Amino acid sequence: MYRMRDPLEDLDLGAPYDDRMKKRIIQKYKGRGRRAISMVSKGVVVRETQDHYIIHDDSFDHRVIEDTCTCQDYMQTGGPCAHMIAVAIVEAMNPNFDSYDTEIEAWNAYYFEMFGRK
Repeated sequence: MYRMRDPLEDLDLGAPYDDRMKKRIIQKYKGRGRRAISMVSKGVVVRETQDHYIIHDDSFDHRVIEDTCTCQDYMQTGGPCAHMIAVAIVEAMNPNFDSYDTEIEAWNAYYFEMFGRK
């Protein structure tokens, strides 16, 4: 029996994030996929370090760290929640992210806020 590959695996392998891919994500993940696509399009998925994301979702901030999420859905099911799917999409769209640069920028912003100069 032929098993169709997960759309997130295809994204990770370089498939385009287009309308066809969005339909596949929704077909596979239903409402979670729809919410994930919405989060990505709104730009609420923020990468802090290589394995740490903050998702500004509705009135709550959720954290995806490696393969876990702080949301209620993940806590109850242990499976991929909308936040984790959104992170997978963002990671596939930005494969060359360098967390070191982000950490340096965060440190510089903190230092400037505390001491008024870099």
